[in-house]
Amino acid sequence: MQQFIDSIISNFLHSLSQLYSILFLRVDFWIIWLIIIALSAFIALSIIWGIRAHQRPVSAGREDLVGRIAIVETDLNPQGLVLVEGERWRAILDKGSAEPEDEVIITAVEGLKLMVTKGETA
Repeated sequence: MQQFIDSIISNFLHSLSQLYSILFLRVDFWIIWLIIIALSAFIALSIIWGIRAHQRPVSAGREDLVGRIAIVETDLNPQGLVLVEGERWRAILDKGSAEPEDEVIITAVEGLKLMVTKGETA
């Protein structure tokens, strides 16, 4: 038991001597200022980006789909599949029919189905 306590004390004293030697190293003044400037810039940019992220409106969910343009993947007569930003959705066309690669406008979302209309898109 005495050896165990001696080894703990020895390790503690060795750690203190290492800490003492690290604390009293001579570091160039310009390196310290460079580190301070870099850290300050990082913190400032993080705060600015965080504030901007919180000010942006949420762009997800059902509300965001209404008014977007979808590309017809399978014939809409009146039901079929459309692609909205790479996602495949079931869609119901309000009137008429649409061929693959046609563009339709999302008018409503009901559950997991999109209500679409064929419209003139630019």
